[in-house]
Amino acid sequence: MSAHADLPRSVAQVLSSPQDVPSLPLETVEEVLDRWEAQVPARTTATVRLRPGKRALVFGDTHSDWPTVQMLAGRVLGPGRDDLDLLVGTGDYVDRATPELPFGSVVNALLLLSLELSEPERVLLLRGNHETQRTIPILRAEVVDEANEVWGAGTGVGRRLERAFDRMPLAAETESGAYLAHAGFPRDRGKAGWKAALAHESVKVLEEVVWNDLEVSSFAGSRGLEIAPITEGETLEFLHEAGLGVFLRGHDPMEAGKSRYQDRVLTLHTSRVYDWAGLHVAELPLDGKVRDLRDVRHLTLEAPPIPGSARAPAPRRYPK
Repeated sequence: MSAHADLPRSVAQVLSSPQDVPSLPLETVEEVLDRWEAQVPARTTATVRLRPGKRALVFGDTHSDWPTVQMLAGRVLGPGRDDLDLLVGTGDYVDRATPELPFGSVVNALLLLSLELSEPERVLLLRGNHETQRTIPILRAEVVDEANEVWGAGTGVGRRLERAFDRMPLAAETESGAYLAHAGFPRDRGKAGWKAALAHESVKVLEEVVWNDLEVSSFAGSRGLEIAPITEGETLEFLHEAGLGVFLRGHDPMEAGKSRYQDRVLTLHTSRVYDWAGLHVAELPLDGKVRDLRDVRHLTLEAPPIPGSARAPAPRRYPK
């Protein structure tokens, strides 16, 4: 990626050399977080307006795989593909870093935050269940552990990252006809609709939107939460009620790349952490009307190489 000379130095440093994030001075990391808190509005939903002739590149769980994120960002924000105008992540950017990607959670998190700060109209990050662990602490927050190891628990960087995730929308719609969320949709919508249901951000709604599984998934009913999996009938009813054609989601590597529920639901997973599932992305039209998955281009990509410097980081603990 370019040197981003026109950006604040803290953001430019993360974007140009993400593998060096564990060696960044504390004040650089804090500046990225300060800018995120000041410039990114907290919201539960987002709407992507029509963009004639343009497409969005939608990716699923990346789980600390920052080289893949950097590759995807290059496809949208770099030269060569003028039709790709938006990069959308459906959540689960942190935790589960492999030995080849040490401190991958903090690297991926700061890279993604910096990407949206640099291109707020062209990058949209949704929350997954790993970004909602402050509210539903079922999993260990490895991103907090990593930040504490690098910069010290007393700096609060790990907890500030979690609060940064709180500003990400839970779901989005495109005016071309797509619903995007990490896992599901709110069931109790009432006359006010799904956006109003998400605005309350209750634990029940969070469980349904970032934790649920499709009824056909082998993960259904095994997450440790007492929520009924999503059926075909209620999914089609939700999409009809919302006036939308397709649902693009993440969360489930077992469902990655599979067209479900009458070609209306596609699950994307985009991390070498689950290399057996493949790296799945979708190119979603941002104009016209998306009726079903025949209007969406599904791609399986090769994982990019890991820069050699990422294999042997030299993290430093900075004074509290």
